Amino acid sequence: YIAPGKMYDVVTRLCIEIAQEEMIKEGDLEWISIDSNNGDDLVEPDGNAVRLLISRQKPQNNNNNNSKKSILLIIPGKGQVGAGIFSRRHLLTSGMEVSTALPFVREAVKTRNMEVVMFDPNQILLRSSKSKKQNSMTTVETSFQYFVERSNNNKKENNNDIFVLAHSMGGSQWTRYFLNNNENNNNRSALLRQIKAIAFTDSNHNINWCKDNTEVSDFLQGSCSLYIKSHKVHEDQKVLGELHHDCHFWQHRFGAIQTIWAGTNEHALTNYTARYYIWNHFDSFLSSSSNEGEEEEEDDD
Repeated sequence: YIAPGKMYDVVTRLCIEIAQEEMIKEGDLEWISIDSNNGDDLVEPDGNAVRLLISRQKPQNNNNNNSKKSILLIIPGKGQVGAGIFSRRHLLTSGMEVSTALPFVREAVKTRNMEVVMFDPNQILLRSSKSKKQNSMTTVETSFQYFVERSNNNKKENNNDIFVLAHSMGGSQWTRYFLNNNENNNNRSALLRQIKAIAFTDSNHNINWCKDNTEVSDFLQGSCSLYIKSHKVHEDQKVLGELHHDCHFWQHRFGAIQTIWAGTNEHALTNYTARYYIWNHFDSFLSSSSNEGEEEEEDDD
């Protein structure tokens, strides 16, 4: 046990760095940076850059076509957690498997031949010459430019299918991004069509935000969306995977989204306890093109 404070922050920061190094090694990942001022330029890491942790990009050739691979996008919650980290406390006390995206990275890369993209919305960045924190929503907005630019550089038919795991505040940030109105609306609609399935774990978004956007509202309540909920400490233990009771409050807040129990009262453990249900959900939407891509990759070994 380490009491909250400077020592706790230092120790957990080191734990986060070690966990990310392990995910980089197991998933063959790399850090990239996007200019937070322009939003569309890959740059060397500096104070004005937004970082993403992504699958290492290999040179394109006839035997290696990364563009057809499906992508697993992971967005963590709010707080002092980095890319691929769901809980500092559990990382320190319960281990790397249950508190990070490592099981998802391993499963995506080694079993399903997918690419991985992990946002880092809580990173501290410098804006211009002033020392201040980059707003996490602004960071997510910039991070999504990675997909927009990638789509613009690919032929339309080669755009990747995207599967999203959005934890806690990550669910709200995902929703807000697709609801924001600006000159990039066409890009956002095209990107939304690339997303084949999403799993929300204890997300705090609200379906009422979407009352003026039927495209996002329909997506959030369609078969491609799954909500996984932890139960309260004072509630009876809920069975993992059992359907959530359809109460009026829940429907008013989240709409008709399919909801199951996570089987835990620990908010930060919902991703780990329900990981098989999340993958079952994704697998039902994974296209046959993923299998074709896997065969092509096997020829390279």
